[in-house]
Amino acid sequence: MSDNIDSSSLNLQQLLIPDTIFTPSVLAQRQSNELVVYSPTVSSTVTIAYPAHCNALIKAENVCRFLTNRDGFWECFCALISEHLVPTHIVVSHASGEVLVFCHYMGTAHEESHCGFYMNLTRKAKTARLFSNYNHIPTTASKQPALMTPIVKAFQAGHAGSNKIAPYFEGYLGELASDYPGNPGAHQLHSGLIMKPAKRRISSSKESCFIQW
Repeated sequence: MSDNIDSSSLNLQQLLIPDTIFTPSVLAQRQSNELVVYSPTVSSTVTIAYPAHCNALIKAENVCRFLTNRDGFWECFCALISEHLVPTHIVVSHASGEVLVFCHYMGTAHEESHCGFYMNLTRKAKTARLFSNYNHIPTTASKQPALMTPIVKAFQAGHAGSNKIAPYFEGYLGELASDYPGNPGAHQLHSGLIMKPAKRRISSSKESCFIQW
């Protein structure tokens, strides 16, 4: 399956989702074996490498910690139209134990996805072929800056004028809180998810990543 999807190849009827501004991004995400997120840095939906340690993909339940240890976060597709940061929620299903990523608004009182963002990290860990140790993005404990400028410039130069949906953004882990000084919304959201046959309830927590770790 191609990581770079042309908008003309997306079949709306096949996947049965509404045709909205989010549709190309949602379809690209659903059709990809890789991680697909929105990058405000380059104003584009992009494919990114799965986090790894010593060139081995980390477990899905450790992705949240990998991000937060580097002050990183993933924006959902609501960022296409939002004037504010809309970080995704990384949750663990108490029913299946799978690690899921949802739209920013799934963790609010609305409890409904606005943009259709959804990834099953447990499955992505098995299908992803792109991976990175992200050594150029140090942990917050090191107090060293991330070296992102040349990576961003390389992406912009290589995709100028492109109409590809979700091109591979090599070296991009996600947005970094250091690029949004003083913004309280610049962090990865994480919470526990309880699924029941007749009712779904989401309980949010910004205090700690999964207590099962």
